Amino acid sequence: MRKVSKQNIKEAVGVPANIEVASQNLYNDIAKKLKNKEIGPEDVVKFKFINKDGRYSFGDFKPKFITVEFGLATYSGDAIDNSTGNKITGGLVHSMGFSRQSKLNDVFDLVSVGDDGGIELNIDYAQPNDDEEWSGNKILDTMEKNKSNSISSLGHELKHAYDNFKKPTEKVVDRSNYSGFQRSRSGVRPMDQFMFNMYFINQIENLVRPTESYVEMVSDGVVTKEQFLKFLLNSKTYKTLVQIRDSSFDTLVEDLKGYETEIDDYLNNTVDNYDSSSLDIDDKVKYFLKVFAFATARKVHEVRKQLLTPVTNLFQMLFGGNDNPEADKFLDSTLGDLVKMMDNPNKFYYTSIENMKKIAIKMMKKLSKLYSLINKDKTITVETRDPMSFEMDQLYRKITKKNNNIIDTKIDERFLKKK
Repeated sequence: MRKVSKQNIKEAVGVPANIEVASQNLYNDIAKKLKNKEIGPEDVVKFKFINKDGRYSFGDFKPKFITVEFGLATYSGDAIDNSTGNKITGGLVHSMGFSRQSKLNDVFDLVSVGDDGGIELNIDYAQPNDDEEWSGNKILDTMEKNKSNSISSLGHELKHAYDNFKKPTEKVVDRSNYSGFQRSRSGVRPMDQFMFNMYFINQIENLVRPTESYVEMVSDGVVTKEQFLKFLLNSKTYKTLVQIRDSSFDTLVEDLKGYETEIDDYLNNTVDNYDSSSLDIDDKVKYFLKVFAFATARKVHEVRKQLLTPVTNLFQMLFGGNDNPEADKFLDSTLGDLVKMMDNPNKFYYTSIENMKKIAIKMMKKLSKLYSLINKDKTITVETRDPMSFEMDQLYRKITKKNNNIIDTKIDERFLKKK
């Protein structure tokens, strides 16, 4: 198991030192590998980068190497940029990820394992299904179209790796909530936006947001206060936080009423013998909120069971039977939040939104402090002047006074009055 350093590294606003340099270096090296590379849709596109001379080191993290594997896929129909509403044409880098191997300890915590000292990253690329030409240059062109965002996304994933390095233990409940909420979607836009917000504002993601924004800020060449303000207010991260801050349960309910067809489609595919004609739109929304909460709770529960499967399978191999009493007991102990979600779905939505709003405000304040990092490398000149003699000292003071460089040390007469 990797040994975690206890050295206290100071991180301004949660951004490890030099992570922007490591992200830029990694992007440049990926670009070199992709350029003019011939690939096919079935190829495994995987690169390994050795951390020579600290090229990918940041904070107190010095990975031995970084592997980057591209997942290749196709898409059909129109891809829309949600921030602009514009149609996206050509290739898409639609997600990046950080992978790690974990085992369960005696108290069912997930503990990172492996002592190879590397970082595994994944980049998912897709292009239209009617485009049969594949090449490294196409992937690179896609990444270059929004270079600063590509670099910041790499910084995002490197920060995930850093967080795992600093804290290699994770609660099963925390990971299952994160993964379950991320996977739970309905095809009904307002609800899917709510679930995306739940993922976006999760503590696992909050740890990396300042780094993601800072790396993008540096890549964009932000140096002045005016540039920083413009960058911040127009960044996707800040806009998403504003949207979360301004959300409410009442707004969610009202927005859902505009998606009756999509709600019917979801309920038809989820509930046996659902009759869309038996409910008006208000009752449909209420029913949809209940069904989706139940489905999401089951999704989270399934993730928890999957995470415990290695332990259960080992127990079956050793003792036979279908259950591991200890794992089952632990799983049962985690049901409280899911039962509450199913018993009172409206309270789940309302409480989740109110909590997200509070966290969003805190994150917006934290991101505003990134400006302090822009000029963090500026220096203050501290001089030591040694006069050659008393006469030279007197001459020096006359010169500095004439040039108005001497500090005013006049005493306010109020300090001299007798009390």
